[in-house]
Amino acid sequence: MSDSIPETADDAAPQEQSPSEQPHGRHPTSFAELPDYTRSLLKITVPVRVVLASKKENLIDIVEMAPGTIIKFEKPCDELLQLFVGNQQVAQGEAVKVGDKFGFRTATMTLPREHFSQLRKKTG
Repeated sequence: MSDSIPETADDAAPQEQSPSEQPHGRHPTSFAELPDYTRSLLKITVPVRVVLASKKENLIDIVEMAPGTIIKFEKPCDELLQLFVGNQQVAQGEAVKVGDKFGFRTATMTLPREHFSQLRKKTG
């Protein structure tokens, strides 16, 4: 996660060939080899969340909550937590302490299954 993304094209390492001139079948091996427009997409911020556990509760139980209320979950304490980017789960791992804050240590990656949707032609 600590891969550095160059801020501008000038920050990128010099290349002999631009990515559009690279032979077919060759994939970039670093962010610096990506085209400028692709590197700019990597700067988009997305929501990231870690889910400890979830459950459904009756509305009356929610309304009756007060400070000190404990909600019991069925998930065991030693089960991995899920990391979501947007609404897509991308990893599982465990909570860790980083100084006086929480962190997340990745144990496994669960990459989304690729799928394609047919675009409809605009009629009008």
